[in-house]
Amino acid sequence: QPARIGQRPQPQDGGNAQVGRGTTLSLDVGGVAITGLRAAILGLGPLADARGLGAPLILGQDVLGRLVLEVDAEKRRVRLLRPDAFVPDPDMRETPAKKAGRALAVMVTAEGAEVEAVVDTGATAILALTRAAAETAGLLDGRATDTGTSIVLGGAVEAQTLTARTVTIGDALYREVTVAIYGSAPIPGFPQALVGMEAFAGRRVALDLAGPKLWTSRTMEVRVERPRRRG
Repeated sequence: QPARIGQRPQPQDGGNAQVGRGTTLSLDVGGVAITGLRAAILGLGPLADARGLGAPLILGQDVLGRLVLEVDAEKRRVRLLRPDAFVPDPDMRETPAKKAGRALAVMVTAEGAEVEAVVDTGATAILALTRAAAETAGLLDGRATDTGTSIVLGGAVEAQTLTARTVTIGDALYREVTVAIYGSAPIPGFPQALVGMEAFAGRRVALDLAGPKLWTSRTMEVRVERPRRRG
């Protein structure tokens, strides 16, 4: 019988539950054999086809919670390693991290205001904030806003965007950053902020969710993201 697969209301899935089926898989991912993996069969929408990412399979925390995920964004390469087999490269620096439920979280700043953010490998923007977190950070001060569209589980959603003068994540400083603002949900532990993979563009990053640990290759210069043209 179909089982209801409850989805936590997060920006990447639009907050909608789906009725799906479950199955057990054996996978080989980059030479790593994964057996007995319980997988949900869901409607991924444009995530799975040519309209979007073309990714019919999404690895979740059941996998990432047991392995170290190493991403070389510049060379577009990914490795999955056992935690006891991972050795960070000499130029990689550890960023203080903590557990946030089953996810990994770091402290970031937006124009000097601190907020705890979940590192979301499924998000692209450098930073996304709930409306409450954006208000606390002083970003909802009447500055110009725009509307952006994100591909999510089963379709697409719109989110308000604005430009933050500065954002810091670990030792990296970003200027003129387009920040997405999304609605929160009355759920304990709902993330107030998300750090997306654009934060690691041109760098290498390794995530150990079980550690919890986060390493990034060092950056010695300020990265600048040009705001999108409006109108």
